[in-house]
Amino acid sequence: MQVGDLVKFHSDFFTTTAYANPGIIIKVHAQRVPAARSTREVYTVMWADQTVTNEHRSYLKPLTSS
Repeated sequence: MQVGDLVKFHSDFFTTTAYANPGIIIKVHAQRVPAARSTREVYTVMWADQTVTNEHRSYLKPLTSS
């Protein structure tokens, strides 16, 4: 996934969400994971209600790709 992609919040763990689907990825950045001595991608998403959150790939389902 990359900047400009349209996504939907998706989780098997959380049954409800306060996010207004869909959202658009506005930034992709790396987050350090000290215990694993690695990094992982984090996505900044602007949702339909203009709320902005940072999400991990596992919670996002792509609807379109740029």
